[in-house]
Amino acid sequence: MKKVYKSRYLKNISKIITMLLLFILIILLTFGIFVVIYLLISVSLNFINTKLSLCNSNEENYIITILSLFFEFIIFALLNHSLKLIKNIKYYYACINRFIYCKLRVRLNNQLVKNIFIYDYSLYKTPNSSQERVVASFLNNEYDRKILYIIGEKNSGKTGTLYFIMDKGANKSLVDFSDFNCNIIYICKNNSDKQINQFISKYVSEVYKDNIILIDDFVELSDLIKIQIKNKIIIPYSNSKGSYAKSIMILADKNNYYIPKNDSNIIPIEISTPYSYESSNDAEILSLCKKHNITDNNTKIWISKILKNTKGQAVINELLDGKNEKLTDLFLCVLVTCRHSNLVNINIVKRLYLYGIFDFYYNLNLLFEAGIISYFPFYKFTIYFNHNVSDCFFAFFHDNSHYSNKLCDYFESYLNVDIENYSDIWLYYVEYVSTKGNSSGNIGSEYFQNAFLQGNFTYLLEKIQIIIINYPKAELLFYKELGYLNEKVGNRKKAIEYLSEYIKISTSIYDIQQSKLLLFEILHHNSLELVDLQELKSSENDFIKSQAQYWEEHINIETGKFSYDNLNKILVNYLKHQQCWNNYLNYYHILRRMFSDLARVYFLGENIDHQKFYKLIDLMKNSQLKNYHSEYEEFFNLLTKAHYGHYDIVFQLGFYGHLLHQCIENEYGNNPNINTSVDTALKYYVQCEKAFKDRGDKAWRTVAVRKCELRLTQEIQLINIINELREIKDFFVETNNYLHIAFTDCILCKAIFLNYLRNELDSNPTKTYDKCNSLLKEAEKHYKDFGNEYGLYRIKLINCFLDFFNSLNMHNNSSKNIFIHKLGKLNNEKYPREKEMIEYILDKKSIDSGLINHFFTYYPIILQ
Repeated sequence: MKKVYKSRYLKNISKIITMLLLFILIILLTFGIFVVIYLLISVSLNFINTKLSLCNSNEENYIITILSLFFEFIIFALLNHSLKLIKNIKYYYACINRFIYCKLRVRLNNQLVKNIFIYDYSLYKTPNSSQERVVASFLNNEYDRKILYIIGEKNSGKTGTLYFIMDKGANKSLVDFSDFNCNIIYICKNNSDKQINQFISKYVSEVYKDNIILIDDFVELSDLIKIQIKNKIIIPYSNSKGSYAKSIMILADKNNYYIPKNDSNIIPIEISTPYSYESSNDAEILSLCKKHNITDNNTKIWISKILKNTKGQAVINELLDGKNEKLTDLFLCVLVTCRHSNLVNINIVKRLYLYGIFDFYYNLNLLFEAGIISYFPFYKFTIYFNHNVSDCFFAFFHDNSHYSNKLCDYFESYLNVDIENYSDIWLYYVEYVSTKGNSSGNIGSEYFQNAFLQGNFTYLLEKIQIIIINYPKAELLFYKELGYLNEKVGNRKKAIEYLSEYIKISTSIYDIQQSKLLLFEILHHNSLELVDLQELKSSENDFIKSQAQYWEEHINIETGKFSYDNLNKILVNYLKHQQCWNNYLNYYHILRRMFSDLARVYFLGENIDHQKFYKLIDLMKNSQLKNYHSEYEEFFNLLTKAHYGHYDIVFQLGFYGHLLHQCIENEYGNNPNINTSVDTALKYYVQCEKAFKDRGDKAWRTVAVRKCELRLTQEIQLINIINELREIKDFFVETNNYLHIAFTDCILCKAIFLNYLRNELDSNPTKTYDKCNSLLKEAEKHYKDFGNEYGLYRIKLINCFLDFFNSLNMHNNSSKNIFIHKLGKLNNEKYPREKEMIEYILDKKSIDSGLINHFFTYYPIILQ
């Protein structure tokens, strides 16, 4: 739609003035030549008439010859100079243009230039204190070679801050203003991924090292572009201390893990939230909103600001009452084209307008003067309209036939030409279909697939819900899409309802099978019988078949049957089809799960084999997951650094006192220390937990449980860890996630036991034993119900140490012999980690309470 380019308004002004001057000069020059020739001819004729009357024929011929030669000389000279002038026209143009731009620009009227050629942002808005602080610092060059991270809630004035920077810059002086106005590069969600990627490639080549880069609507950009901006703009810029651009300004919300924290080159500034309308008691506003049933607080604030000027009062009343058809028609054009974006090109609005060109510009000026729309400073001929407010006006006008006709006209005629953002295209399609009452089959699936792969699931779900509220029957048309989006944001109950309904009504075999697979993922912890996995394994579609094979292997893992080779084979085959399957819904989601399961199987059911671990790392590095998954970096560090440090390095150093196997991860060094190893693994757990949590990824809870377990190796007072684990367990209970409940119970058991050992004065050994035993019995029940062999084996192993502790506490003389006997029976070839540990214990000469402490402190509970 819009290219990412530098704004050059002042330079364009000088070019226009130069062309006008040259045009006037050429006209004057041409007129002067004709005047000179006319005067020469007139004088010459008078002279000839006078002289010829007194001369004979010979003298007459002589005079005529002399005059002819004189005229030829004059005309030749004039023509010659004219040709030279035309030949050097470009040179004269460049000189005059430079002269006007560099020498005379300070004489121009600042306000005139700003209002006529740039924009007039607002007749009624003034910056708040936080905006004033940003503007002043920016114009004083305090942010040179820095990244300014402007954060705030919706409608708090983040984009408005950019306007005020331009406004104050113009008022400061045109010389200073032009220095940054002509070098600003503005990016927002209106730019397609392709356009932004082209910009990034130039940025990396240091094309924009003297430019100011503004990135608006960051939260609404696709996940893939956010990854690119983080990895190729933000991090390199910070590392290079600003060599890629003069400064960078990013506008986003508070909770955005794409922006690195604790970086001295990144300056976060929060724009204060706008006042609540409830604090205002303007009778006119209350009356207007009540009359037209307007309850949205953002819209009330917006209307209250418009009513502050007299033109705003007249225009807003005409719009809401619908009395002025030409004005209302134009507003509907703006509303349709700005439904999912703040910006629209004037020419697009003009094409939808039903009336003449003079009516268009007259009413456009009315909307502008009323403050309903603004002209945008960073794109030519572009209107800005608050799309948060547009949702309210959509509810107001959605059943208006004129609005519906315009929407359909826009979608059918212009949408794919004017908009390249996949999320916006799909949302327009949803609205279009909702007005029509029927879907368009394959084209709708394609639109959704493109939007879904971009991410922004919460944004898409919020927008489609707004549409469905106003078109309730449309819900029937989007069961599949609502199922996918609800699953992504963690609304599992809703996802199950929508997917189940979709399976009943769909006629597409592929869509039905894919929906069943997603339903299986949601339900597989407690309702396996609802989806026939064997049927899906027999699918004619290879993508469906491959996913079904993976899920079968996943269930094997959860029942304690580990096969690294089987899962690795499925993963390698899945990666082979990457180029063919990567556009399918959930391709990268399933790929991520495969890597996660392969890492778990390596730590659960395999002898330590560094070649296998290296292969896992290589597969992840060479997959496209790094380019298409927004959490790749944190996820990669979770599997290869946090898990490796926790389940291998810390376990060996803590339990055995030394490494049984060589350390292969550079992060930990050749001779790792247990304290630094815990700190390193913990650092990656914390980073991953925060990243998952900020993005709304439900996996953050299992990361938090692992983090809590690792903290048990170092901390003395464990009550906070116990409380955090209980809170997470409550969520698993609420969602009926029984395997995760059992997993958390085992770690809670460890925490409560170690809390007793480290704080004996505050605890009772019998009560501690009973609490731990109760948790293990609950976990045992869940593992039994699920048929989890390894889970039940692990419960016996923990019980063996717990009973040994209880027996020692009861001063039973045969405690040690009973413990050795029980432990010997648990020595099992199927579980190499536990086998190695048991054989080490049985070979020890001293078996005492210290061994119990080491076991509960360092033996890791690995989630199946």
